[in-house]
Amino acid sequence: MFAPVSHGRRGPRLPQLVLPRAVVRVVAPVAGVAAGAAGAAAIVAGAALVVAGLTAPAPVITTADSGTRILATFQPVAPAVTAAPTAVPTAAPTVAPTAAPTAAPTAAPAPAIAAVPYRYGGRAYTGLTVATDARIAAPFDGRVEVRLYQLVNGEIRTGANVASLPYFPYLYLRAADGRLLTLRPGAVTADSEILVADGASIAAGAPLVRVIGSGPSSWATFYDRTVTYQVMASLVSSSGNDLDAGALFR
Repeated sequence: MFAPVSHGRRGPRLPQLVLPRAVVRVVAPVAGVAAGAAGAAAIVAGAALVVAGLTAPAPVITTADSGTRILATFQPVAPAVTAAPTAVPTAAPTVAPTAAPTAAPTAAPAPAIAAVPYRYGGRAYTGLTVATDARIAAPFDGRVEVRLYQLVNGEIRTGANVASLPYFPYLYLRAADGRLLTLRPGAVTADSEILVADGASIAAGAPLVRVIGSGPSSWATFYDRTVTYQVMASLVSSSGNDLDAGALFR
């Protein structure tokens, strides 16, 4: 329904639309509903923008109000490309060179005959430590004499021939210049073996006696029980003076 037209100084006024009260009451709630729908749509669009902001970097938003809906346009962003990690080559471990084991030094073998100075009753002698099965050779040319002795009732005898007692040999080697070498090994058949005949003339290097046991010289039985040498040697000049017999066996 329209109100009548009025004429003023500035010309006629347009008629105004006058709605009945019943119509106004209907339009007002509808407008409120439309405004509420527009607000809800704006809230949903805002939430969508928050989610998009979490998943895509820097979105660009364009909105248009249509009265009942909000349109949001997002500019897609290409995902960042991450280069695959490149393995850094590691150098092979360096193995320290191992020193070749050195062989332990081998001890020099003990000499077959070892000479040790020995004195008894003011006279010079030489104790000979002799390995088993070693031979003593003549140190110079000469003539050999062989004598066998036994200890009978505390007395040193030759020619007693007591079968139950051991025989101890004495070997004498006399040189052309008068020197006399005497060797006194251990008991025959048990510790010594005579290799030369009595009265033989021999050259230097000829075997005289072989040691076959570890028993001591007859000197331990006749004179000094502390002696452990396998042979007791002595050397005198033609005038009877003591000489160094050890020099003949070193």
